[in-house]
Amino acid sequence: GPLGEILPQLDSIPLPEIDETVKPDFEIRQFYVRIGGTDEEVTRWVMRLGLRHEYGLMVAHGMDHMTRPDKIKTEHPDWFALYGGKRDIDTRQKLNHLCYSNEELFRETVKWARAQFDVYDFPAVSIMPPDAYGSICQCELCEGKEVEEMGSRGKLSNHVWDFANRVAKEVGKTHPDKLITCCAYGANTQPPTNIDKLEPNVQVLIVGGRRPRNTLPDQREAVRKLREGWLRKTDRPIIVFENYPFTGRGVYLPVFVARTIGESINVTKGVSRGEDIWTTAPRYHDSPNVAFDHFQIYFTARMWWGGKDADVGALLEEYCRLFYGPAAGPKMLAFFDYCEANYQSMENELEPVETALAMFGEAKAAVEPGTPYAAR
Repeated sequence: GPLGEILPQLDSIPLPEIDETVKPDFEIRQFYVRIGGTDEEVTRWVMRLGLRHEYGLMVAHGMDHMTRPDKIKTEHPDWFALYGGKRDIDTRQKLNHLCYSNEELFRETVKWARAQFDVYDFPAVSIMPPDAYGSICQCELCEGKEVEEMGSRGKLSNHVWDFANRVAKEVGKTHPDKLITCCAYGANTQPPTNIDKLEPNVQVLIVGGRRPRNTLPDQREAVRKLREGWLRKTDRPIIVFENYPFTGRGVYLPVFVARTIGESINVTKGVSRGEDIWTTAPRYHDSPNVAFDHFQIYFTARMWWGGKDADVGALLEEYCRLFYGPAAGPKMLAFFDYCEANYQSMENELEPVETALAMFGEAKAAVEPGTPYAAR
């Protein structure tokens, strides 16, 4: 391409005697791109890369899939949340919220989940609320089930996870080898306090189970506590769900966090089945945003292999050497490390911005103008 190519030069190809089996650290390793929101060229490129859900897991917002049809809203309005004296059945809205205390909704959800397994043979079906669920239904049945003391990320945990857990218990009677998934997300992120142990067929997906962009010590500690809290609630390994936004979603700061990506992946090896990561693909094929997105994806994919001793520092040094040549180290390496440690302060402080730009300028001056290294 216009920025050149990386083609390592070798005098010979060593072929030592070897007998080795190499396995990834995670069963599930998938990046996902919302293909429907991209043009034809991006769609073709994404499919070539295999950035699709290939494991058959229904991951998120299953209750939205079940209740989205207008027919459901008109025939079963009492399934939907009561807000201000009205049921949430406005079909103009993309999202709908439900009354999880409604027993008919519960019974029909069990039937719906069984139908997905019978018809499509999915390994897992999502029993998770629609997106942006932050307010409980105001009917008499739901009264008192919101726990404000658990905060904005936990006030609906008891309510949501009790529903998902009950569905899982019933479905398990007929489909013991299938899973019911639910994401720890939004107002039901924190583990529930009204369930000691989830049903064995409940698969927990922690949205933000690593949060590699949260680089500060107190932020890392909060993520660790969240994971450990969920691991106490289930005997099944968790799944980590992450969203990797970058410039394509208006994030303009230099969020180059290779070391946090590596360290956060290493600590989940052995307790996580793997990861489902939604990426921000460019809407149009000539968008430059994907050039920045590759940084996060590259180090994530590399760190999914190699065991808990996988060395992200060595990978970062190799990356800088191959990609930036004469500017590799210590200049670009120092730039990336500085950005990782200081990018959050750049939101409000000028000094770290000026320092990062100066370091980048020094690296750029170390390469010959007009070369692929300079273009990169």
